[in-house]
This record gives sequence, structure tokens and C-alpha cells, in this order.
Amino acid sequence: MFGVQSPFVAGDPGLHVMLLGDYAHNPLVLKQEDSDTRVGGAIVSSQLFLHLNATLALWNREQLGLELVPGADEVSLALVADAWSRTYRSRAVTWSRSEGVTETRHGVRIRPDTIVSSWPGKHLLASTPGITPAAALDDALHRIGARYGTRTAEFVAMQLEYPTKH
Repeated sequence: MFGVQSPFVAGDPGLHVMLLGDYAHNPLVLKQEDSDTRVGGAIVSSQLFLHLNATLALWNREQLGLELVPGADEVSLALVADAWSRTYRSRAVTWSRSEGVTETRHGVRIRPDTIVSSWPGKHLLASTPGITPAAALDDALHRIGARYGTRTAEFVAMQLEYPTKH
């Protein structure tokens, strides 16, 4: 198989392509129920599919990292990741220093999108432990406004039907 991890648009402008080949020999044959004996030839003898996916990034779209820490509030985590991803200028992904799942405050087990020892500082989303989900969303909208402008923060709040002005 030749391809990229997935044809999503993130990072610097460029082309992302994935070609996936899928082949099956005799994927559909009739056999008797009580034995392995065929009842005639194959209905489908050979099958080949080629899947081509491609995307073209015309402008920079940041990939921002949100560290998974044990005991984090899963609702806050989801709201912050969703808010940043709704900007259409960034994509929030979870990361961890170790493999395996991280258990949140209420027992939700989350597998990180990527395993790395650290995340670049300018692309790291600040964690906000110990605050309510609404306060975490307010903080995310404030940071979105500071990074991308007030209109972007207001656009994200409008998508979430969140009655606030940032």
C-alpha cells in the first residue's frame, strides 16, 4: 500500500494523497451448508478496488496539541478541542508522552491521537485543570480571539450556540 496517513488538510500548504488497493480472490462463492463443498463456480471470482483520496491545502492550518493528563475533565477537554477545531484555521489533537489510554475524571478512557515526548510551545494548547467546562470554553474562546481575532472567536461561539461575546 502506498499512501499518506490520511488525506486531511493540516499544516503548511501542500497536497496530501492516499492510494489504497484492496484485492480479494473468490470473495463470494456458494457452498453447501453442511460441508465445505462448492455448489458451482464463484459468483465473484476476483475483485480489485483502488481508492484514491487527495486534498489540497491552499493556506496554513495549524495542528494544535492538547495534552492528555490523568484526571482531566472530559467535558472541558471536548469543548476546548471542538472550539479550536471549529475555527477552520486549526485542528486540535490530543497527545501523550506514553502509549495507552488516559483515564479522565469520570472514568472515560481516551487514546491519544499521537505519542510524542513534547509538543512545540507555539502550537500547545494550555490545559486548564480544576475549572468548570463553561469556564474552559470561555478561556478557549478568549485565546482564539487573541490568536485569530475577535471575529473568529465570535464565529466559533455562534457555531456552538454559546451566548457570549469574545
